[in-house]
Amino acid sequence: DNEAIAKSLMHIGLSFSRLNKHEKALEFYFKAYLTRKRLFGETRDHEDVAKSLYCIGISYKILNQHETALDYYFKAYEMYKRLFGERDNEVIALFLNNIGLSYSKLNQHEKALEYFLKLYEMQKRLFGETRDHPSIRASLKAIIDLYHKLNDKTNHAKYNKILNTSFVKS
Repeated sequence: DNEAIAKSLMHIGLSFSRLNKHEKALEFYFKAYLTRKRLFGETRDHEDVAKSLYCIGISYKILNQHETALDYYFKAYEMYKRLFGERDNEVIALFLNNIGLSYSKLNQHEKALEYFLKLYEMQKRLFGETRDHPSIRASLKAIIDLYHKLNDKTNHAKYNKILNTSFVKS
């Protein structure tokens, strides 16, 4: 077992995913994950193991198995935080986004909102509070939609105003 084999397995999984053969992709992502666990140690955290877990989660999301996707997103997210801390970065933002999306698909709107609000705050720090960034816009739209689903008119209006006024071009 070596990392070249694990990378090849991941690339094969990605190829199957691009062909919309997500069950087959999942098979190769699992093989890559197991190869990396053997390579780096069963109890040792490693960034590539976290990437494998994340890809497994993505495959489950595509297969509409959102609870299972959440399980793998959280495993990847927790491992990544143990490796690199909780400092703001785009990888952690990606985890927060996908966790929020999965909770939303499961109609767990309060939980989804919790992760989208964390994501929004992180994105403001990463990209600048008034910068017209597509990721910030997407997060705000998700937050607005969730407040609508929760029938919270006050916060719905608040974030709608932020979306419509924060991105005024000078």
